[in-house]
Amino acid sequence: MKNMLVLALFLAFGLIATDALAQETHLQDTIAAIDDEGISFDGEIAVKDGIKQTFNVDDSTIKALRKQGLGYGVISALLAMSEKMTGGIIDANMEEILSAHGDARDKSFGYLAGHFKIDFDAVIGRVDQTEKAIRELEQVRNVEPPKNTCGKSCYAPWGNAQESGPPPAGTGGAGGGAPSGY
Repeated sequence: MKNMLVLALFLAFGLIATDALAQETHLQDTIAAIDDEGISFDGEIAVKDGIKQTFNVDDSTIKALRKQGLGYGVISALLAMSEKMTGGIIDANMEEILSAHGDARDKSFGYLAGHFKIDFDAVIGRVDQTEKAIRELEQVRNVEPPKNTCGKSCYAPWGNAQESGPPPAGTGGAGGGAPSGY
């Protein structure tokens, strides 16, 4: 009977540990996906807008966290954890989480959530929500490109529309190389 109880506890702990690992893996995968989305210029715009939309923060918050070397995915997880703490998304909460995370970068977000008594499922849900918002914003950008107002094919990344063809040499555009002097 005692052996059965020990076996049952061992199995229960194993299932809990497996579930925690699966949750952490899911969160890490979502963080990586958000980071990947932010690689391109248009993707970065969608990622910033998705973070702002999900967490109701402004550009200065995102910019300050980026200056600390954080990727957009980690920023999303940090904001999700911070909003669940007393006071919500405030500098003190973010600094406290970053300090605990910075002490040992190998601490998982699950560990940090437990340390701060934050519902880890809620953190994962908010990061998932951020990724979904980013994907929706990217779809809107891809489905509805800006209308061509040149009358012909345009190429205007610098703000002045030109007729079709590559940008002038020396302007840094496709095939043009870097501007002279660089």
